[in-house]
Amino acid sequence: MEINIKDMLKNVSKEKHITEEMELSQSKLVMGFRTQISAGDEEAVAERLMCAVLGGTASSKLFNNVREKQSLCYYCSARLIRGKGIIVIQSGIEKENRQKVLDEINRQLDIMKNGEFSDEDFEASKKAICDAYRSFNDTPDALDIYYGTQLTGDIVTPDEAIENFLAVTRDDVKKTACALSLDTVYMLAGTDKEDGADE
Repeated sequence: MEINIKDMLKNVSKEKHITEEMELSQSKLVMGFRTQISAGDEEAVAERLMCAVLGGTASSKLFNNVREKQSLCYYCSARLIRGKGIIVIQSGIEKENRQKVLDEINRQLDIMKNGEFSDEDFEASKKAICDAYRSFNDTPDALDIYYGTQLTGDIVTPDEAIENFLAVTRDDVKKTACALSLDTVYMLAGTDKEDGADE
């Protein structure tokens, strides 16, 4: 049965908050957002650039602010899953920092939605994506771009993709950030084993 990717996009009726525990020293925090944008939509290119500015590169808002400046987590990144129309933000944290991390991630999202990210962040992320496309011809990863475009039925060459990203404006990125809606917050809370517990 053929699946229309637009059928995968759903409005958020109620945020879900899920917490599980495991014997770990490091906790995992994951936030899932509906984008309301599918791979074939006109906004899809801007959405990918927005995700890179937010948390997809070493110069991203999440990496520099949540991890580097505030040291609230071991890692923090955003990943776009185009075929499902979702963005996932994941981080490795100390359990007691959960609310601080959530607050700072939401603050960085507000910055994106208000268009307050710097030109430097914007251009650095655009350059990182374009450089990745330029390297596709030299690596087996080149196949990935053609696989991804099968979602829309359009084959886009690396050169065409670069042109598309170069045409994205700051306002385009702001609009895709504003379309995000939080669907799920998942916490895998670590529970340190007590010394001698198995003795």
